[in-house]
Amino acid sequence: MTVSSEVSKSGPYTGNGVTVAFSYGFRILDESHIQVIRTEAGVDTTLTTGFTVSGVGDAVGGAITFAVAPTASQKITFIRDVPNTQEIDLVNQGAFFAEVVEEGFDLASMRDQQLQEQLDRALKIPVGQDSGTLDGLIQDIIILADNVTDINAVAAIVADVTTVAGITANITIVAGIAANVTTVAGIAAAVSTAAGIDAEIVIVAGIASAVTSVAGIDAEVVIVSGIAGDVTIVSGIAADVSAVSGIAADVTTVAANISAILAALTGAVQKTSSTGSAILPTGTTAQRDGSPLAGYVRFNSTTVSFEGYNGTAWVPVGGGGQFKGNNGTIGVAPGDIFRVNSKTLTANTTIAATENAQAAGPLEVGTGVTLTIATGGNLVIV
Repeated sequence: MTVSSEVSKSGPYTGNGVTVAFSYGFRILDESHIQVIRTEAGVDTTLTTGFTVSGVGDAVGGAITFAVAPTASQKITFIRDVPNTQEIDLVNQGAFFAEVVEEGFDLASMRDQQLQEQLDRALKIPVGQDSGTLDGLIQDIIILADNVTDINAVAAIVADVTTVAGITANITIVAGIAANVTTVAGIAAAVSTAAGIDAEIVIVAGIASAVTSVAGIDAEVVIVSGIAGDVTIVSGIAADVSAVSGIAADVTTVAANISAILAALTGAVQKTSSTGSAILPTGTTAQRDGSPLAGYVRFNSTTVSFEGYNGTAWVPVGGGGQFKGNNGTIGVAPGDIFRVNSKTLTANTTIAATENAQAAGPLEVGTGVTLTIATGGNLVIV
């Protein structure tokens, strides 16, 4: 049989997830003489299983039927793939079979066709080009392949490249101030900040001479930057600041006497008003001074009474202590009925020879606590 068709390739066909049979339009003499190629995401894969071949020996070709239909993201191509072997063995004065010889010719023609299909897909230099330049061309292709990522990146910004080409004169100018550009690159964050306050920068430009003056006191400016929060507060009381500036001489006098003023105020007891009350420290028993001195006075919020330190222990002031009952006012109406004292003594106590003491019993002396009644002193427990 003759090989009348010059075609040795069919496809590519795009799958749809449904179609499983695809035709090929060239003659093959064996199932192994056809190559099935699947292309997905630009990558070719030669398939060897998952399909069946029909139409072997037919002049018009046949079909490839897949077990699983190719998807829409896949393309299928069929190429004749005749082996590069010659298996006909003719013996002198032996039998001569025309069909065997013709099949050998057919295979040779098929190989020529598949080689031509490959050449049609290959890169070729022009006929007039010196073949001696081919090595350089191949080297350039290798370089391009090694830099394909960068080339793709440039292709993605081709519009930007075109824009840059239109401002080549400006680029030349920038090249002349490369050192300054490098300096600016080092303060990129500050430049971005400045871009966000462009209105303020315009204002500053209008007070350039004042800025120059500030530059001369840069050390003081750094100090001010460290108290920016306080400066903001001051800006909110500008009227008061102006008022103070009007009494600058008095402020200067006060500043000169500030040490004397602080010394005079040390230890001073505050009052609510000239006719009101003195303000004594208030706190729980646990909050007493750790190292008190004789004469300290405070209000104990635990015992709800005034107390003073006599040099040895904290004691109620003026017969103080807790009272309960009628809430009268002493000196005007009957006062509270009950005087309340704790049942357990928790601090070392001495009743001096010149003192009389009384407490409601029973009275317990805490562990490790000493109650001393000096000779001549009296303690009555009722």
